[in-house]
Amino acid sequence: MPGSDQKKRVIKIAIAIALIIATTATALLIAGFAYGDKAKQMIVDEINRHLLVPVEIGQVEFTILRSFPDASVVFRNVEMKASTELAEAPGLLHARSVSLRFGIFSLLTNNYKIRSLAVDGASVTLWKNDKGLNNFNVWKKSTDSSSDGVNFDVQRIQIKNTEVFYRDIASNTDIAILFPEMVLRGKITDGIYNLNINGGFSAQRLIINNSGYPELINAGVFARLSVNEKTSSVDLETCNISLSGNTFLASGKIDFGKENTALNLSISSQKADIESIAVLLPESVSGKFSDFKPSGRITFEANLNGPFGKNIFPEISAVFNVDRGIITHLPGKTKLSNIEIKGTITYPGGKKPEKLKLEQFSGNIGQGNFKGSLVLQDFKNPLLTLNLSTKLDLNDISGYLNKSNIDKIGGELLADVKYHGNYSNHLNAAEKTSGLISLSNASITLKQENREIKRINAQLELNNGSVMVDQLSFETGESDFKMNGRIQNLLGYLLNADQSMHFEANVSSRNIKLEDLTLTASAEKTTRGAEVGIFPQRLGFNAEINCDNFSYQKFTAQSIIGKLSLSDNVLRANELSFKALDGSITANGLLNGRYGSNAQVVCNATFSNVDISRMFYEFNDFGQSSLQSKHIRGRGDAVVQYGSTLNNRFETDAGSVNAVADVVIRDGELLKFEPLQELSRFLDADELKNVKFSTLSNRIEIARRTVIIPSMDINSSVMGLKGYGSHTFGNEIDYHFNVLLSDIGRKKNRRNIPPANAFETDNSGKTRLFLHMTGTVDNPEFRYDSQAVAKKIADDFKNQKQELRQVLREEFRKNKTEPVVNKSKTAPKFEVEWDED
Repeated sequence: MPGSDQKKRVIKIAIAIALIIATTATALLIAGFAYGDKAKQMIVDEINRHLLVPVEIGQVEFTILRSFPDASVVFRNVEMKASTELAEAPGLLHARSVSLRFGIFSLLTNNYKIRSLAVDGASVTLWKNDKGLNNFNVWKKSTDSSSDGVNFDVQRIQIKNTEVFYRDIASNTDIAILFPEMVLRGKITDGIYNLNINGGFSAQRLIINNSGYPELINAGVFARLSVNEKTSSVDLETCNISLSGNTFLASGKIDFGKENTALNLSISSQKADIESIAVLLPESVSGKFSDFKPSGRITFEANLNGPFGKNIFPEISAVFNVDRGIITHLPGKTKLSNIEIKGTITYPGGKKPEKLKLEQFSGNIGQGNFKGSLVLQDFKNPLLTLNLSTKLDLNDISGYLNKSNIDKIGGELLADVKYHGNYSNHLNAAEKTSGLISLSNASITLKQENREIKRINAQLELNNGSVMVDQLSFETGESDFKMNGRIQNLLGYLLNADQSMHFEANVSSRNIKLEDLTLTASAEKTTRGAEVGIFPQRLGFNAEINCDNFSYQKFTAQSIIGKLSLSDNVLRANELSFKALDGSITANGLLNGRYGSNAQVVCNATFSNVDISRMFYEFNDFGQSSLQSKHIRGRGDAVVQYGSTLNNRFETDAGSVNAVADVVIRDGELLKFEPLQELSRFLDADELKNVKFSTLSNRIEIARRTVIIPSMDINSSVMGLKGYGSHTFGNEIDYHFNVLLSDIGRKKNRRNIPPANAFETDNSGKTRLFLHMTGTVDNPEFRYDSQAVAKKIADDFKNQKQELRQVLREEFRKNKTEPVVNKSKTAPKFEVEWDED
């Protein structure tokens, strides 16, 4: 049967083929056993002829079965040592096995062409010292022709479970990469290696030019490239790299034969995950943004061109698009969402300034939104061009402020601005700005001060470095402010730590309470130990002030008008006038804040018709407890020159007070004044409880914590009193009094008889008694003042001698022919009238 005959032929052919294969295999096995040792020896000899460094091998095997249809020479426990010229260098290779494969028919021809190399369980260390010498130059580039039996034409290299280490001491580069499995295919033509690379790897350590990069886990690469041994260059036809689930394409050329590696590469990716790319950034960069978590997709194409080495970077240019981006602020748990960006970045490798250009960007912050464009040139001295339109609820950005002094922020912000300016720590170039900013019902709560600034409403117009304030109002505590004017260099002040801001303004207020503007207890604890100035640093202004009501502690004032200016930490007040103390006050002065946490006050003030009792009350009795507001009545005028030191809580250092005051008090009363009560031993105690006087005029001085009262006359309802003395802030007193003996004589309740040396009679014939009061206000001591009497007589005698000399001079100047006038009729009579004791 035809079918049966055909089946028999197929069987015969199959049997024939099987016999041929079996015969061939048997022959090859026999040849392997017969020529295996010869093959091993020839290959080992040829390798030795090419190697420049010594190699130790634990065992050499020949096999056909494990590598069929190829034959293999397997080297086990291989150790390739460093050159003797580089004693400090590590060995290049430690391997569990290295297999050299060649065609099995080479055993019959004695012409061994090595086409495949397999490395398993190896550790490869590539090392380069600071002089450029390396440990991987181990293969001779040319040999003599004494051996034609072995030819190295490696077209396939397989690496399994191999670690590769690379260390360049000069550039401080340290890399460790694990290859679970990697296959390189290709061939060599005239010193050019045409390769295909396919496999996976993990970068366990990446330090490049002293910058550390995160680990790369389960990365992969597929590439077609050619390596030119003569020019020491690599041409990437294509390179597909998989990192963290993203695919990157690269192509170009790498020239590593020069002192610095030259790059000409193009790298791109389509819709890569931003979050997974961010983890690839070096620690020096990612650490600065540790509070932020980015996400979204990015498409980019970047080009690298130029040398790359120690402190040398290639030119980089990139085009990118961000789609559905999100930036989460981790501490504040707030987000910028729906971010869309289209832009370019250029880094000229230090030859020219860098440039970041965002042709357009947009996004959302909470319920608000923003859009615009941006150009940033020269990252060291940034030149910024910004167009921005935004509508924001300030509460949506409060999370970004957790490390600042701002605790809470709210209100609505509308902005449509254009800005162009150059700012750095050393440069302040003219800026060009335009646009409008509006704040509606905004509020800010400050952490350290525990203070809320609320009801902030503003209409601001930007105009070339200045901000025109059409309206700005806010409240804090019980204080409110309204202003309009012009602010110069606002953005420079906010963005740079060494730039100043100055404004010209008209400021009005219904009420200002100074406590609302000073440090609170919590802020004082925070700033304790550090010098905190009276005024904000780098701030200056000129302002015209109009305030209806002002208060600080007990002091109140109304209808305040004047001019204030702040320059170089000195606040000056000019033409200041206000109603206070039921009278009026005008003043000029300055507050010098150049002394760290203290400031110096200098003031000239005029008090007109003020209530003396109220003045003592509102000024806390001037820090003393003897003469208080409850002891004194009357109205007065004063011209005061004052100086003292304040701390940053506006508290006065009593020891620093220096003042001179010309004081006039009208219709005054002293009520139950304790030192006068002590005069009851001389005067009627009941009358001393309420002493009235029509006018008191004197100059009072304060220095070194002491009030100094020069000699003055007090014509009171009780007596005519003359006196002078001093009174310390610690209530230590030293007063000298003298009274008419006739006043004492009228008093029925006089308790003792004064000694004779406590009296003195003046030219009018009246006798005065001198008293001295010392001790403290709480425990005064009185005694008769004989020293004051002696001083008074001496001063009077001196004055009389001066008068006599003057008379004699006048007499001798007269013409002797002048008639003599009889003056005896008009000469006064001097009589001494003693009051009865």
